[in-house]
Amino acid sequence: MTALSIIIAAHDAAAYLGRTLERLAAELPAGADVEVLLIDDASTDATGAIAAEQAGRHGWLRVLRVEFRNVGKVRQFGVQQARGRHITFLDSDDAFMDGALAWLLATLAAQQPDALLAPLREVSDADRAEPIAADLAVRPISTAAAIDAFLDHRRIQGHLIGKCFSRALLASCEIPGLSAYEDLAVLPELLLGAQRIVLASDAFYLYLKRPGSLSSRARGWPRLAEQVAALERVERALAPWVPAHRLGVFWVELAHALSATPDGAALLPDHPAIGRRVAALPLWRFLLSPSVRTSLKRKLLKLGALRRAAGAR
Repeated sequence: MTALSIIIAAHDAAAYLGRTLERLAAELPAGADVEVLLIDDASTDATGAIAAEQAGRHGWLRVLRVEFRNVGKVRQFGVQQARGRHITFLDSDDAFMDGALAWLLATLAAQQPDALLAPLREVSDADRAEPIAADLAVRPISTAAAIDAFLDHRRIQGHLIGKCFSRALLASCEIPGLSAYEDLAVLPELLLGAQRIVLASDAFYLYLKRPGSLSSRARGWPRLAEQVAALERVERALAPWVPAHRLGVFWVELAHALSATPDGAALLPDHPAIGRRVAALPLWRFLLSPSVRTSLKRKLLKLGALRRAAGAR
């Protein structure tokens, strides 16, 4: 069995895929027990040609073609095809930090975790290179601590990238067929299913924030329905374990962001679940909770009109 599978989902990624694969080739240690699965999802540009050319040069690269037009289905397909004992994900425009893969392989061999969690290093320059910290290390954490870090979001973001999971764990938690936010939806289930979780002291992954990307919201809210569906799945997974006021942090963040712009506010009536969740929050438990950030408490107070309107329905 291969030590590590790296899954790359690519759709019309010709503008940056070549650079991503060249950086990955330079980062892979010589003779590393690693496979890279590049899954071309219905690309109409030169993504397939670039992938084929790179596969001809690198024996560790496998290229597969699908017609899902859905990143959640692509990633689930990748998990099913992977041969690695552990699996990590790489977006087609991102990069691992210098030294990350050698560190990751050594850490996985030594720790044998079900889940290795780490923060992301966000960058705006696609060509930026940065080494991992010289003292980068991991420590075991409990399931409760992992969920707490996930709910904080600043410590552990709701992405599959920048993390690593055992193939057995990923196989037990199906990644939903969402065109966005599929990773947010499945991550709590992975944390609950993991027997051994380790947390890295710093990042090993460079996450490119491109203008116009889903995470930048530069084009409005093209995937709001998927985001709501993902949050509802998060809620179902964590409700038996987490108080309602803690789960409300995601809904408060979303409702506040929507309410901040006329276009976003106009979408709220079409997604009544958002207002209902915010209205149902136990106000004083939320405001007095030491585990809820002060900034979120302020945001909830600014949503008074939404809470009243949703509560009146």
